[in-house]
Amino acid sequence: MANATTRAKRLNETKMILRQPLLLIAIILSFALLLLFVIYPLAKTLIYSLTDETGAFSLANLITILQTPRYGKVFGRTMALGLIVAVIGYVFAYTVTRVNVPAKGFFKTMATLPILSPPFVLSLSIIFLFGKQGLISKNLLGITGSSVYGLKSLIVVQVMSFFPIAYLTLSGIL
Repeated sequence: MANATTRAKRLNETKMILRQPLLLIAIILSFALLLLFVIYPLAKTLIYSLTDETGAFSLANLITILQTPRYGKVFGRTMALGLIVAVIGYVFAYTVTRVNVPAKGFFKTMATLPILSPPFVLSLSIIFLFGKQGLISKNLLGITGSSVYGLKSLIVVQVMSFFPIAYLTLSGIL
């Protein structure tokens, strides 16, 4: 019985899409753009990474990458950064949803506020404010030897940029 109802719903949805040619064109165009700008470049990258200069299948590139210590170090730091940001997002979501803290509404609003701007805007603002020639670091505090290009700065930027997504996801679960 449930299969017949599901099939009837799908048939009605298909008929509705076919009756609206503009919607059908938009759907087809969306899939075409997805294929052209996402799937095709990913497939070409995968093909190039798994072939040698002659075009034959080879894992030499993968072996070279896995044997280079620098890539392993970068991978480890990336995983550590992701874990730190996830833990901070979880702690915030847990605190706001499960713990009786004052001004919960304020914290919920502040958690979703960074979604309004893209992450690169936050990155640039951190560089402009706290970099070597930064407004706050050099002009206000007189610090000249500061650097914002390390793991600590990345943690701050990643937490501010992506923890709202973790918070929204986890608060729904918690």
